[in-house]
This record gives sequence, C-alpha cells and structure tokens, in this order.
Amino acid sequence: MNSKVRKISLILCVIWLVSLCYAVTAKEEKTVYEKFNYQENFEYSDEMIGHVLKATVPKIIMKFEANLSYKPVQFDKNKLSRDFEELCKEYEGEYTETEIADFLLDYMSENISDYLTKSGRRKNEKVEGAATGSGVVISEDGYVATNAHVAVPSEQLYSSYIIENITEDLADIIEDIESYGVVVTGTMIAELQDILLSAILEDVEITDEDTYIEVCFPTADGDTAYENSISYQGVVEKKGTQEGKDGLTKDVAILKLVGAKKLVALPLSESYPESNSQIVSAGYPGAAEEIFNAYGSEDSELSVSINTGKATRVVKINDTKYQAIEISSTISNGSSGGPSVDKNLNIEGLNTYMLAADNRFAYMVPAEFIKDLAGDIDLSLSGTSKTFYTGLQMLQQGYGKSAKECFEFTKQLQSKTPYIKHMLSLAEEAPQKEFVSPSQAQTSLWDKIMENKLPIIIISAIFFVFVLLIVIIVFMAKRMRKRKKIIQELGGFSDTEYNEDDYDNEEVVSNVNSPENNRADYGAGNMGYGAERSGSDNGGGARAEGTSRIITTIDTAKREDTSVENAEGQAFFNVPPEL
Repeated sequence: MNSKVRKISLILCVIWLVSLCYAVTAKEEKTVYEKFNYQENFEYSDEMIGHVLKATVPKIIMKFEANLSYKPVQFDKNKLSRDFEELCKEYEGEYTETEIADFLLDYMSENISDYLTKSGRRKNEKVEGAATGSGVVISEDGYVATNAHVAVPSEQLYSSYIIENITEDLADIIEDIESYGVVVTGTMIAELQDILLSAILEDVEITDEDTYIEVCFPTADGDTAYENSISYQGVVEKKGTQEGKDGLTKDVAILKLVGAKKLVALPLSESYPESNSQIVSAGYPGAAEEIFNAYGSEDSELSVSINTGKATRVVKINDTKYQAIEISSTISNGSSGGPSVDKNLNIEGLNTYMLAADNRFAYMVPAEFIKDLAGDIDLSLSGTSKTFYTGLQMLQQGYGKSAKECFEFTKQLQSKTPYIKHMLSLAEEAPQKEFVSPSQAQTSLWDKIMENKLPIIIISAIFFVFVLLIVIIVFMAKRMRKRKKIIQELGGFSDTEYNEDDYDNEEVVSNVNSPENNRADYGAGNMGYGAERSGSDNGGGARAEGTSRIITTIDTAKREDTSVENAEGQAFFNVPPEL
C-alpha cells in the first residue's frame, strides 16, 4: 500500500461517515414521532388546540395604494328650483309659496336620491391604507390559506376608503341641503353615504395599484408585539371568487410565504362537518384596532382570539353553486380567513362572513374550496408537522419528558416556530415521565441500544478509525522489517544506492529463485548480487540494475583450453568472499 492508496482509504472513510450521519438525520423526525406512537385521530383538548392555533394562525396585513378616478356626487339645486316653480304654477291660488316650499323640502328629505346627481368632471385620488385579516398554515413549505377579500383589495375596499377618508363630497351636499333650512338627520347622512358608495362603484377606475401582503407570527417565546413579530412577505399563488350574493362565495386565496419553510401546518378536513359538531375558531379580531386605529402599527398585537362553537348546518346559496357552513362561533372582520377546526385539528373551513342583522351566526367557506385551489397549483398537503403534534399528545397525556424531546426537535427544524419556547417550558413543568409503547417494552436490549443512533454513530466511527490506524501501523512495521532485511541481504549496496520505492522485494525473490539465477545466488543468499568478471578471456558475471532486480550474465569463455561449461562453473564457484 503506497501513499496514494492511503489517501483513497481516508477519503472513503470520510464519505462513509458523512453518509451515515445524513441517513440517520434524514430519518430522525420520523423516528421521533414513531417512537412515541403518533396517533392520526387523536382527540385534543381545548387547551392543546389553543396552543397549536397560536403557532399556525398568522395575522395578515394588506397594505395597498392606488390611483382612483370617479365622478363625484353632488346636490342638484337646479332640479329643486324647477320642481318648486312647477308646483307653484300648478297650485297657484291654492297654496302659498311658503307652504309649497315646506312640502317640497319634506318630500326632498324623504327622497334625497332624487336630488343627487353625478358631476360631469372626474375626481382623481391617490389612496393608501391597510386592512387586516387572518390565515392558517396548510403546508410546511410555507403556504397559508385565507379569504380572497383579505389578500386582494376589492373595489368596495377602495370605495369605502374614499367614503371614510374623503368627506368633501358629503360635506358639500349637507351644506347645500341645510341652506334650504332642512335639518339633516343621522338617517339622512347614512342614506347619503350609501348613495355615494353605490355611485362610486358604478364607474370607479383603479390604476397603478400596488399591494404588499405581510404575514406575521408571534415570536418563538410568544411575544405578541407587532414590532417584534416573525414576518414574511406573502405572494398570492391562487385566489377564488370574492363577489356573489350575500358575500358567500368561493372566498379563498392561497399565499406563498417568501423564505418560509418547516412551518407547523394543519391538515384539511376530508368532509363537511356533521350538524351541531364542536369546532374551535381562531383569528385576530379587528374591532379593537379599528377603535385605536392600530392597523399595521407598532400598537398592534398578535393576540389570537380563540373561541368554541358549533357547525350548525350547511347552507346552499340560491342561484349559485357555492355552499357555506353556518357556525355559532363569534367572529369579527379581523377574523376573516382564520380557521375553524374540529377536535382532531382538521381545518373544517375559513371564517368569512357574519350577518350584520344577527350577530349570533357567522359563516365559513368549507375546506373543500381550499383543496380545489391547492390542486390547481399542484400543492402537496400531505406534509403535516407530526413531531409537533406528537409533543401535544404527550403533553396532554402527562409525558413531559417525551413532549420535551418532540418540541426540542421541532425547534431544531425551525427555531422561529411561534411559541415553541413556551411549549418547552410547559413540557418541563409537566410530570417528567417518558412514554414507552407496548412494542418498545418488549424489545430486546440490542433493539433499545439501536434506537439511540448518535452513540452508535460515534462508536462505529471511532472503531473504524481505530481499525484503519492499526492496519496502517502494521503495514508500516512490516515494510520496515522487509527493508532492513533487504539491506542486510544486499550487503554490497550502500544506503545511497538503495531506493525503497523502486525496490520490489517479491520481484527480487522471484528473480533470485529462478533457474537462470540459481548459480549466481549460491554465494549471496536468495536476494542476488553482482559477479565480477575474471577477465576478458575468462569473464563471466552478473550485475544489479537499480535495486529492483539482479541479472546474472555469464560471458562466453575465450580461454583456448576451457569450455563454456568450465567458464560457467568458475563463475559459479569463484565468487569473491566480500559478496
């Protein structure tokens, strides 16, 4: 074995170690959840459901800006004057002008829309703002499901922004009406707002639209401050319809979180929920933030609202192909896009709509709609975070030590997993028991040893290196002995004449022991020598070329009274003593 062979052996050793480590690491997650007997249809307590919803439900902030163009609505003074003149002509002599004016103003107050008209010029406004909603992680690779109206600005959102923030048109109308001595009531103002909104929706033009979606999770230790949140940019991969009768449509969108991976994800339900089955709903209610105007500001908090309810019935919308699920959970506008799950943590649907006239019931679009969109983009939903769920199962059953192992591995996969540090602290506070399945209890000692792969890797690596070192040492020692032996047997060679790398002991032995060289080897052992010639007439001899072989040559005898055979005999027996 030369230096090149030794290098190859070392390289193979390194490759073996790396391959072994990779193989064990790749199977580690599977080993963790199988080790503690992960159950597919485990029924989680409300507390455990709350923990996983905090880790899987993000707040979605849609920041938008655009240029809007529309025809503003104004009060039609000319129509009011024309109607007054016509009434005065028609009822001249029967009623005074004052009585006619009072009658006309009363009529106008009750039919205000008759006296509003669109301006001939268009107004251009640049609007910007933020709207919030909720979502849920459906794939470990960073995909989130939410409502389409949460992720995509609608005309109604832009128009509402104009009504809420640009009051010039409304103020001008109220001023014109009050100039006739009419008292504008709250009911009239609400009616005017509705008329303005409808008018804008008829001909609004949206240009230069720019939308940025921010998807925010609480930190690993559960910090709910928006400024400290774990945030990703969301990109709309696919969206369903968001317009339809009563707002109940296929109001679903799937977002891809840029740079996100190894998230904790929830599975989708395979069927519609049964009537009056228990559900748990989650989201980020926007009512408080509306009051404090904290949309997307540092005053915002990522505090998930979780409440229980029932899936009361499946509702089919008239004249549409869509269905919705009526739920009794309390939700608000900020909860749109958040999930409602069953006791097995399957997503039954996305909270999407509440009747303004009856706050007792809300609606969600079914998980079926999410699956349809996922199929359109070939999104695999099979990968769910079984190790994290196994930790929840262990924690619920009181196996704190096993739960801690699951959560530690989850943290190793994704250190930014929301609330993971909190889950570890809960596992440490729980009874420090370790789950042992019946199959594990009956396994042999060798199987138990093999379950812990890290010590096996270390021991096998040390053993491999130890064996390799022994082989190298034995080889080097053997080679040194052969070298000394060769030098001793080739006593006629100096150290400068002997080159170890160029000398092949096996070839020497084979050449020396060959029939052609037996006569030359008699006086020098089995390793060869160089025989001097006795003269040009009597000569015969052998010489060593390099250190790799010895060739014995016998010159043809030129002595007149000696034959070739006698010359060979002399060369054979008359060997100088020093050789």
